Amino acid sequence: MKYKNLKNGSVDEHLDNLFLAVTDIFWSMRLDADISEKEARKLVIRDVNDVLDESVRQFEEDDIQ
Repeated sequence: MKYKNLKNGSVDEHLDNLFLAVTDIFWSMRLDADISEKEARKLVIRDVNDVLDESVRQFEEDDIQ
């Protein structure tokens, strides 16, 4: 599966990209940075939550970038 360049992609295409991005980040942490599975999961979840929070903040302030 390859990343898809999406402007107005379907939900499935966006979910495919999300899966690939999260998987890439997780395994990079595990293999390249030698971070434990538990810690890598925690960091990925934290970062995804931060991205969602920032996205909502920007939407509410009409400042989408």
